[in-house]
Amino acid sequence: MRRRVLSAVRWTAGAQLASKALRGVITLYVIRILEPADYGLVATAVVVTEVAAVFADLGLNAALIQNQRLDEVIISKIFGAVLVSSAVLFAIVQALAAPYAAFYSRAGLEDVVRVAAFVLPIGAVGAVPAALLTRDLKFRPTAALEFVGAATSSLLILTLALAGWGVWALVAGLLFSALVHALGMLAVTRFRIRPRFDFSGISKELRFGATMVAKSVVSTLAQKIDVVVGGRMMGVDLVGAYSVGGDLAKTPSRALLRPITQVTFPATARLQAHREGIRQMFLAGSTAVLFVLLPLSWGLSAIADELIALLLGAKWAAAAPALVVLGLAVPLRSTARLLQTTLDGIGRADIALKNLITTALCLPPVMVVGATWGVLGLSIGWAVAHLLAMIANMRRSLDLVGVTRAELAKSLTPVLASAAVMYGTVLSLKSILPPDLPLALRLALLIVAGAAAYAAASFLLNRRVLVSTVRSVWS
Repeated sequence: MRRRVLSAVRWTAGAQLASKALRGVITLYVIRILEPADYGLVATAVVVTEVAAVFADLGLNAALIQNQRLDEVIISKIFGAVLVSSAVLFAIVQALAAPYAAFYSRAGLEDVVRVAAFVLPIGAVGAVPAALLTRDLKFRPTAALEFVGAATSSLLILTLALAGWGVWALVAGLLFSALVHALGMLAVTRFRIRPRFDFSGISKELRFGATMVAKSVVSTLAQKIDVVVGGRMMGVDLVGAYSVGGDLAKTPSRALLRPITQVTFPATARLQAHREGIRQMFLAGSTAVLFVLLPLSWGLSAIADELIALLLGAKWAAAAPALVVLGLAVPLRSTARLLQTTLDGIGRADIALKNLITTALCLPPVMVVGATWGVLGLSIGWAVAHLLAMIANMRRSLDLVGVTRAELAKSLTPVLASAAVMYGTVLSLKSILPPDLPLALRLALLIVAGAAAYAAASFLLNRRVLVSTVRSVWS
């Protein structure tokens, strides 16, 4: 199982990194062409479609992965249920588009919501084949499709942005990526099961799915509440800057954590009867993820002003505070994310749901207060709310995976100390470098100094994790 998990993580992480790198290069050019308002408009519109997408599969794809026994009849009924649910939700989004746009009083938002909603029926076509691949830990075709989708959709966005499509370049890329994924899944799995629209006999799957849907709805709302509050209180332009800064801050986490959680869920489901194996996997995974993620995220935070000035230009200066604050806060959530996935795998989605509700309740009041101070206040509010929720959720959940708080703290402290040394080194060097130094050279010096400091600190404080992480990557 360990070999299969590591192989799956390598494939998914490799595809994520390759696609993020390619998409990142293209996106940096596109950002210079488009305006903050374009990104703010799309960020506001996809709140609706992403919430609807959570309901679209009724949680049944997660039930496919978690279920120990499956047959073709159950698969065909789940496929039918997903298609029906997606069609109904598409119609609901079309009905809600006008009042949602009126809430923000933003011209063009209604049309963007209506068109972006087509991701729902498109995504439903490939959802079940994708779940079956995940269940069997077959991530190679999924990884390849992800790279192809990211590459082609990014090139499409660039082409359309150069042609003057504005916000519609982003929408077209969103739809094209969903189409490539859906058709690709049908092709690589040779999925030939026809949908059945008789839903008797899948009550167990529906019950588990209902919990997963509730969890996903709360999770999606928690993830989007900053955009909802910011868009209403700060305006689309500032929320566009916040979204771009936040996306930069979250890029390392998304590239690394998403493939790991994709693998952790089915792997934990397979190990349900072996709790010691689950405990060891959670501790080792949490430490390894932070070991890789902290220097990347905290490094971006430390060089935020220089990075945005060089890559995005002066019109995006308002995005820098979001990158500074969220770059520090985002990696600290990685352990909580792994804990949520582990709870799902052992069948305790109910506790995972309580954790998400706690987070969702912490966010709105802090977000509202923070948004009165613009991008910086909204970013600090996000960080504070997530920190408070994480403390409460750890107290509730760690015992279920057999890990004590002292154990977890002992495992993670050397990684945090090494990253703190790196961060302090970069900030100290920034303060003594000549202000008239060329920006590219300044960035290069800061990055080299930060990397050297982290490597040295890890060798002195965290040698065991350094060696085990290298072996896991290359073995």
